[in-house]
Amino acid sequence: NNVSDSRFSPAKNLIYELQKIGLTVFAIDPFTNERFGAKNINSIWDIIKKIDVIIVITGHDDFKTISLSKIKEHMKSGLTIIDTRRIFDKIECESLGIDYFSTGYTNFSNMDGTKT
Repeated sequence: NNVSDSRFSPAKNLIYELQKIGLTVFAIDPFTNERFGAKNINSIWDIIKKIDVIIVITGHDDFKTISLSKIKEHMKSGLTIIDTRRIFDKIECESLGIDYFSTGYTNFSNMDGTKT
C-alpha cells in the first residue's frame, strides 16, 4: 500500500470538493510531494489540536502505526475519523470517544438512538 504514484488518487477530487465548500484541507503523504492544492504538513501531530476531521485515503504503513490513544490525548473535542482503508479499529475509536466512519461498516443510528 506504500505507493508514490498519485495519478489515480481519489485525493485530488476530494480535496477539490472540500476546498470548494470553503474548508481548509491539510495533506500528509510520506511517499509523494503531490498535495493537489492542500496545505502540506509533515506530521499529523503538527495540527491535531486544530482539526475537526481526519480522512484516511491511503493505507500507508506509516498511518497504520498512528496511536489512537495519542490522537485522543491531543485531539480537539468532537474529532471524527473517516477511514476509507479501514486502518483503524472501529471499536477502539468508539471506546475512546472518537466518531468513526469507514467503508464496510454501518454507522446509522436506530430509532432509539443506538448505533448499528
